[in-house]
Amino acid sequence: IQNIIFFFCIINGGGTLTLEGNSYINNTGILSIEEDIIAGGVIAAYISNSGTINLYANHQITGNSVSLLSNLAAGTLNIYGNWVIGIQINNNGNLSVLPDIPGVLTINGTSNTYNGTINVGTGAQLTATSPIAFAGTQITNDGFIISPELGFSGGSQTLEGSGTINNLAVYGNVTVNGFHSISTLLSLNNGIVTTGVA
Repeated sequence: IQNIIFFFCIINGGGTLTLEGNSYINNTGILSIEEDIIAGGVIAAYISNSGTINLYANHQITGNSVSLLSNLAAGTLNIYGNWVIGIQINNNGNLSVLPDIPGVLTINGTSNTYNGTINVGTGAQLTATSPIAFAGTQITNDGFIISPELGFSGGSQTLEGSGTINNLAVYGNVTVNGFHSISTLLSLNNGIVTTGVA
């Protein structure tokens, strides 16, 4: 078993970071990455974050279907650039797609969890190829969220900002602040939608 613990690290150089099966990256500080990552072979590899991970430029994380990127409750995952994540992602912390480039995050996979908070900056884009079942507290969207469904399914949740969502479904109580555009489908299934301040 290979275990790497980072307190502060910058990984760049245009190469590929390969994590063999049963490898672990445990970030508790600041980890900045500017290259492709291959996670796992036959056996899963794990990336755990309770600090800050910054993903820069245009790269991807690929690997087998059981490899995992886990952004823990104390963690922050920042996307600066165009990233494709092709392994399972579990977000319990803060996931931010930032407007600097602008950022584009594409999440492929079907076993992802979305808790905590999600921030999509002005002009930035979050795309998921499977539904986003959001059970966290708040989404701030000033860009674009594109998925088969962005479903609010937690207890008391908030949607902030003035971005665009293609498919929005409400299964619980949601407070909406700002001016959101729904481009394809709005599905009101259960709960209460409260409009707040603009």
